[in-house]
Amino acid sequence: MTAAMLTFLDWLDRRTSGVGLVTGALFVAGSLTPSLIPRSPQIQGILAGFCFAAGYGVTVLAGALWRYLQLPRMTDRQARLFVPALGAVALVIVTVFLVRSAEWQNDIRAAMALPPAEGVAPFLVAGLGTAVASVLLILGKLLAALGRYVSARIAQVLPRRQARVLGMVLTILLTYQLFSGVLVRNVVSSIDGSAQALDDLIPAEQVAPDQPWQTGSAESLVAWQDLGREGRNFVATTPDPQAIASVTGQPALQPLRVYVGLNAADTLVDRADLAVRELERAGGFDRSTLVVAMPTGTGWMDPAAIEPLEHLNHGDVATVALQYSYLQSWISLLVQPEQAAEAGRACSVPSTAAGSSCQRRRARSCTCTVSAWAPTARSSRCACTRCWTSPSTGRCGSGRPSSASCGRP
Repeated sequence: MTAAMLTFLDWLDRRTSGVGLVTGALFVAGSLTPSLIPRSPQIQGILAGFCFAAGYGVTVLAGALWRYLQLPRMTDRQARLFVPALGAVALVIVTVFLVRSAEWQNDIRAAMALPPAEGVAPFLVAGLGTAVASVLLILGKLLAALGRYVSARIAQVLPRRQARVLGMVLTILLTYQLFSGVLVRNVVSSIDGSAQALDDLIPAEQVAPDQPWQTGSAESLVAWQDLGREGRNFVATTPDPQAIASVTGQPALQPLRVYVGLNAADTLVDRADLAVRELERAGGFDRSTLVVAMPTGTGWMDPAAIEPLEHLNHGDVATVALQYSYLQSWISLLVQPEQAAEAGRACSVPSTAAGSSCQRRRARSCTCTVSAWAPTARSSRCACTRCWTSPSTGRCGSGRPSSASCGRP
């Protein structure tokens, strides 16, 4: 048993990169620094595991390139001395930042009036991070073994050095095709189906509006079930004039909110056209301020981005929004980035329609986005935009944008 343990430790010394451990620890430390919003221990642990694997992997790849170029390096004896020392340094770095991260996260939670995290949070982060990093490093080892196997086969017909490069390239391409094609497609399809089922679910207590001006009513061009979960919440929570007047102390109009979900029409162009016609039916072009809003990936509209404008303008505001995905924003950004951009460009259609109305009524047309990706969609068809803002990035502007930056926050 003792001989087997010593053999394992000797193998670990020879196979473990001490510099990689320190680099991975620094990546973990970066992931533990304060964030804009609180993170749960589960999310933080998974993020830390990915960061460690990334830092360690980058170092191992750099070491492989160093050896390939036949540059001077330490002997095995020197490496065995350095690995435990550098491992201890990495452990100290991670421990210090784990302890501090609990304080940082609780400071953020206190600023947002949330209860502090439990005392076991650092241990949960460490456990999850270790598990995730271990799985990713094992996968990396398997890919390296596959690369060596492919290189050995190619070395039968090509020189060894060229075979190594070609084997590595083929392994990377094969892995990319596998994960981005079969695996990612199936996973995304499964997530999208689940998200769509959740989006279609209508709680028993959530009934269709009965006011003709509301989207989803009997007079509306958009059916209540076609608004989607977040669209129904957005329309149902429209403040009434009395609520606005109680805050501002002045008479107020009824704000208008128009929302078009993914199920409302087959194509993006049709949904944009439906949004314009619904906005016109509700009288949105008669308001002094028209907001063309882009939701997040799931269709969620941030109340903090819309309600202040409705109060400041005493309800004389019409907001139109277009859903482009069922997925969370970060998933949509990774696997379907074109959908948000295309939705942003499609919103130039209501912006153009708003333009002719703005010019007749001297109204203001505003573009607001809570999506992290949709603001990058460019269009040269904005007609009378006077302000544009992105709460997710904290950027805003005023005045008429140029054709080169139209649609950007």
